[in-house]
Amino acid sequence: MKKVFVALAMVLVCFQCVSFAGSPAEDEKILSEERALSAKPQTIHGADDVLSIIRESSSGDKEQRQSPRSWYSTDTTVMNPLLGTTWIMNYRLTSIWSDILIFGTKATTTSDGYAYLSCSIQSSSDTCGVLYTDLPQGGQGFAVVRSGTTLTYFYFFKVEGNVATGTCSFKTLSTGTYSSDYPLTGIKWGGLPGDINGDGKMGLEEVIRLLQVVSGLRP
Repeated sequence: MKKVFVALAMVLVCFQCVSFAGSPAEDEKILSEERALSAKPQTIHGADDVLSIIRESSSGDKEQRQSPRSWYSTDTTVMNPLLGTTWIMNYRLTSIWSDILIFGTKATTTSDGYAYLSCSIQSSSDTCGVLYTDLPQGGQGFAVVRSGTTLTYFYFFKVEGNVATGTCSFKTLSTGTYSSDYPLTGIKWGGLPGDINGDGKMGLEEVIRLLQVVSGLRP
């Protein structure tokens, strides 16, 4: 553990050396290439991996990345809104992207005592984890780190009832380049009752479309 924190300290000293991506079109190309890969993604081995990644790669504007967060909740009950739930997260670059996050049923802690929750991505072998910390957009909320094949994804959001709002961004592992932050809106699966097409059922595609309309991503 001592070696981990020494390495982390060295990373933070070099924080001002990171570079940042440009347009949504460039970020869209990077994201599309990642999703097309069949290679096995990087693996998050536990709570301390997520904590280390968030400390090193705080998502937000340049200033915030140069001053990584130092506050994380130690109260595991902050994870209650996510426990055992499934959320559909939508964000837009030049097109609309939808990810389905499935959260664990029991909150634990990192070795430092910070509240932690595991999660997974539907239809993906990517691994992810959650902490509760300061958000790039201000205030406090959930920080999800998702480990992909060539990218590390960041979902930062607040939850009010069945709706999540925040930002999504990613880091290209080979270059250390961060994407821009893109507005994110999510709903808890089953959180918006209704039947869009009149078939007496609420299917996944219907929920995604409804979420996109509610969040202004489509008419």
